[in-house]
Amino acid sequence: MKFPYATLFILIFSFSLYFLISGGDPYIYPISRLYVYGVSQNNWLIGGFLYPFVHIGLKHLAANMFVLAVLGSVIEQKIESKHLLLIYILSGAISGIIYTQIKTDVWVIGASSAICGLIGAGLIIDPK
Repeated sequence: MKFPYATLFILIFSFSLYFLISGGDPYIYPISRLYVYGVSQNNWLIGGFLYPFVHIGLKHLAANMFVLAVLGSVIEQKIESKHLLLIYILSGAISGIIYTQIKTDVWVIGASSAICGLIGAGLIIDPK
């Protein structure tokens, strides 16, 4: 059984980024501080990379990371860690960039689209 390095990296990076943006307060909604890190409605280049790592609150982060921990560790048994990380980042960035071009007046944050990309990859790798 392989150790899920990419899944662990995503979990640590996402939690670290959340607490960095929120100033360590687990109950703050850090959306007002996101612009400092390049995440904005108009900055899709930097934001595109950060979309799947930034979350609106601790509950949002915990829910996404729980699903990622379960699915990511299973999928990472079938593919290389670098491929899981690439799929996660590209799925989140591409979907975030496309959505911000369609709906320019909303914030795009969270790991849901990146996790959906992993689910799709998992179904392609092993449809069962």
